[in-house]
Amino acid sequence: PDPHWCWESPLPQPNTLHGLWAASPTDFWAVGERGTVLRYNGTSWEAIPIATTQTLHAVWGRASSSLWVVGAGGSLFYWDGTRFTAQTSGVTGALRAIFGDSSTVRVAGDSGVILKWNGTSWTPEPTGTTTVITSIWGAAANDVWAGTNNSTLCHFGGTAWTCGGEPGFNYTLGIWGSSKNDVWAVGPASQAMHWNGTTWATVSRSAGSQATSIYGTAANDVWMVGNNGSIERWDGTSWKSGFGSGGYGL
Repeated sequence: PDPHWCWESPLPQPNTLHGLWAASPTDFWAVGERGTVLRYNGTSWEAIPIATTQTLHAVWGRASSSLWVVGAGGSLFYWDGTRFTAQTSGVTGALRAIFGDSSTVRVAGDSGVILKWNGTSWTPEPTGTTTVITSIWGAAANDVWAGTNNSTLCHFGGTAWTCGGEPGFNYTLGIWGSSKNDVWAVGPASQAMHWNGTTWATVSRSAGSQATSIYGTAANDVWMVGNNGSIERWDGTSWKSGFGSGGYGL
């Protein structure tokens, strides 16, 4: 926008947001279109400067003073508690997902790209697929799942990535688990797939709309959101709805 004009509504800004991560109940981060980075301090949101206008897809961190943001054009930035610094990804396609733990961080995106942080630089990990990787989650550094924009599902078992078609999968939009033997993957239509440590199986949902994201606090407390304002909860036995957001897509 013109520097002489200020945005009034909706506040704090009008750009679509794509990623959310929280360090604590009073420290939330959101990222989105046109290099948008917002931070919530428990009272209000503020814009955080970052040297890009690319669409940002995901944010994840180890702490409020150590987090990464990824996005279009291979955009990759690190926050040290004071400012964002660009890091070299070595790729030009979009980076769309991040996951890590205290020892390992991985980012993933277009053309089957997965990069691993070695503490100094980002190193490519061969996946054997060229499909777009949309989501990533791991129970540990040596047990990681990655979903894609088709039926391909990828798994890292400690030595190498293996990718292949899984019956019932069609465009994974979110992956989350409470342990290596309890992993959920969600996507279009009524798809809800569950990994029990041995096989993936379809689990019936209470709503038929597309699910776009999933997260939980325990094996019996898992939440799924999606189109048409759908919100569902897994209580350890079945998916239940009735937590709608009023018809707005989430």
